This record gives sequence, structure tokens and C-alpha cells, in this order.
Amino acid sequence: MTNYTNNILCLSETAEYCGVSVSTLNRLRVIQDFPKAIQISIRRIGFLKDEVDEWLLNRKRSQVGDLSEHRLKVRCPQTTRDLDQIYQRRVKAKIAS
Repeated sequence: MTNYTNNILCLSETAEYCGVSVSTLNRLRVIQDFPKAIQISIRRIGFLKDEVDEWLLNRKRSQVGDLSEHRLKVRCPQTTRDLDQIYQRRVKAKIAS
């Protein structure tokens, strides 16, 4: 008999392992785009780590490539002066167009 205890991830562990929220993982389960769950107890489910790894490897990769290269750095306004400057830039851009 095979011991699966080290290979079974609970729902929250699986979500963290995949880098998604529990809600997203549940949505993937609803549309049947995730490996089948294993019933651990009446109110607890888990997933085989090997199946999750296979699912991750077979996921479609982004067409854009490495998204971190194209990411813009955005600074949140810290003061009312910052907000005023943003507003003035928007007004000037509207006038120019």
C-alpha cells in the first residue's frame, strides 16, 4: 500500500503552491480545469501533488513572454499636491488632444 500523506496538499496549500487564491482554485474546479480532488474527510479535500505539478506544466504560457520587462512602475499619490499634479497633467493631455 502506498503512503500518500506527503503527496496530498489541502485546498489552501494547493492554492498557495499554484500561486492563486482559494477562490480562483475553486472556480477552476467548477469549470473542470483542475485535477480531481480527493475526499480526505467529510469536510476536507486534497489534491495529489504529482497531478497538480502535471497540471502546472501543461498550462498555456503567456504569449507576451516575461511580463516583468514591460511592467511600468507606478507610484501612488502620497499628498494632495501629488493628486493636484496628476489632475493638471490629465487636463493638459485633454487640451492637447
